[in-house]
Amino acid sequence: MFNCFSGLFQLELDMLCTFRLFVVFVSALLTSHAVAEVLRGSFQYTFVTYHEFIRLNGPTITSEDGEVQLKAIGGVHKGGITVYDSDNELFPNKGAFAVESVVFTEQIGSDVNIKGRIRYIDSTGNQWHAIIRRNKGTMKDEGASGNGLMLMTGGTGKYLGIKGKCPYNVYYKPGGFMMVPTKCSWILRKSGNS
Repeated sequence: MFNCFSGLFQLELDMLCTFRLFVVFVSALLTSHAVAEVLRGSFQYTFVTYHEFIRLNGPTITSEDGEVQLKAIGGVHKGGITVYDSDNELFPNKGAFAVESVVFTEQIGSDVNIKGRIRYIDSTGNQWHAIIRRNKGTMKDEGASGNGLMLMTGGTGKYLGIKGKCPYNVYYKPGGFMMVPTKCSWILRKSGNS
């Protein structure tokens, strides 16, 4: 009889232990969820950059505009930005970033299709990344301009997981320089473990 009672007692202890582990696990989940932080904000900057492009002339095609030549242009932008009108310390006012990008452009007649990847590097080495899209405007020559959209796609360190949208305008200047006024709105969900 003693062994039977002992087995029943052990079963109760096992169930109690399992229940305690379940409570601890659920509490940990709720605690980490409760302390998860969502940051959001907006800021502006003007990207001053030097660009270097290579142009390849493709075949001539017939379009609505008549005979036009396909042009493929690829290259890099290097420069920097200084943040202003920021409403969140993740991007402090007067914060500086080095900027590097790779851009590819297809041009048929006056229509451009620009795609690229860009990274912004802060003074501590943390980065945020984006993709560039522009389907309107002109390209490269002094006085050329257009507008597009940049999508923030993540980053490293304190920018890990950032997402956002950044409409921009581009103005090409003499000597291979361009100015790109940009306004970004972003969101960053940080887990309780970050």
